[in-house]
Amino acid sequence: VPTATVVPTATVVPTATVVPTAPVVPQVRSFYLDSLENNAVQVTAAFARIDEQMSKVWPTKDSLLDAFSDSDLSQEIISSLGAVVQLFPPDEFEEEHRILQETAKTVVEYAHDLERALQGRDLVGMMVAKANFAVSYKRMLLTLSPRLCSALGIDNDPEVICEINAGAPGTYDAEVERLFKVFRVEFAPRVTSFALALSEEERFSVLAALNREVEVATREAAEKLAALSPPDGRVDDHKILLTFLEDTGKTASAITVAGEERDDSKIEQLFTQSGTVFEAAGAAISCEYSETLLHGIFRDCVS
Repeated sequence: VPTATVVPTATVVPTATVVPTAPVVPQVRSFYLDSLENNAVQVTAAFARIDEQMSKVWPTKDSLLDAFSDSDLSQEIISSLGAVVQLFPPDEFEEEHRILQETAKTVVEYAHDLERALQGRDLVGMMVAKANFAVSYKRMLLTLSPRLCSALGIDNDPEVICEINAGAPGTYDAEVERLFKVFRVEFAPRVTSFALALSEEERFSVLAALNREVEVATREAAEKLAALSPPDGRVDDHKILLTFLEDTGKTASAITVAGEERDDSKIEQLFTQSGTVFEAAGAAISCEYSETLLHGIFRDCVS
């Protein structure tokens, strides 16, 4: 009977389970963030493979389609984001991870559109799907904290989208920084979707699919900026940025009309005009305003 006194020694076991829990939290956090970054690296590498292949050949329709197909970009996006949403986040990222799971669905849908376009050798469909993917991916980043945004950022996303340079939320600087990030996300991927390999008719098709959204993004950014009251030290730069957005919006609307009228020479003229508007704003706006609030979109004042 006395041997039964051995049984209570089992009470030692629970104490062992408590001690390891302290170091597990940073390990889980590190694994989670590393996993996000590794998946972003795979997508970035696929884009790099496209750039490398295109640097070796003239950008014809076939060479462009082959470069995208050989890069496995769409499959990389689908598999990488599929892996990301299956991760188990630490408690501090649990709510953000749920948001990520929802927004990633749209990104993957556009990746499937890209894959279908490639299989059908459809250059217009590919350029539109690529633009939609880029916009949806960057929109996804905007929903995340700077840390998760940076982990998933592609190319210069961590510096352009994820970093927050402005002051407290609700201040003029914070509002401008945010509205211009949104504008850049909606604008840049769409206006860079006109590959040299596109025929005249294909350019009209891409314009019809994408340029209305460029108009909307520009108009909304201008309206939001116009509603803000800049502090004394920001008045001149505020006016320059507002003029840029308003003039860019007018040009975007004119491009849409020219596309509907199948006027390719007018479209070319308007794209040149848009570049002139951009250069004028870049030359006039202060480096401090551009670097801090606009993340250097107009020019690199640092170098």
